Amino acid sequence: MDTALLAYSGISVKMMVDAALGADLSTMFMVDYEPGGAAQVHDHPFEEAYFFLQGEIEGEIEGETRTFGAGQVLFCGVGSLHGFFNTSGRHVRWIETQAPQPPRRHSYRWPSHWAHLAERQEEPQPE
Repeated sequence: MDTALLAYSGISVKMMVDAALGADLSTMFMVDYEPGGAAQVHDHPFEEAYFFLQGEIEGEIEGETRTFGAGQVLFCGVGSLHGFFNTSGRHVRWIETQAPQPPRRHSYRWPSHWAHLAERQEEPQPE
C-alpha cells in the first residue's frame, strides 16, 4: 500500500474480510471515491472483482475507457491493467474482492515499472 498512496487520491477503504478477520485466501472491502478521486493505472499479481453499488466511475481497463455504475460487475485477472477516475462529481461506492490475498510486498505494479524492465531486457547483455 505504501507505493499505492502515491497514485491514489480521494479514496477510502473499509475492510470487511481479510487475514485479520481469519480469512486465508481472499479479501473483501468497500471502496468509496470522492468526486475527483483517482487510482492511476496499475495491475496486481492476484484477481479482483468489483460490484458497483452507487454512482458512476470511469475505468480504464486494458487501455479501454468504460463507465461503470450501480449494479454492474467487473473482473480483472492477474496482470490486467486497470485504473479508476471519478469524473462524475458525485460519490461512488463499490464492493471489491481479491483472491488470493495480496502479498505483503509488490501487490501494486505500475506500467512504468514494466517499461523499465522491458528496456533492460533489450539492452545488450555482457558476454
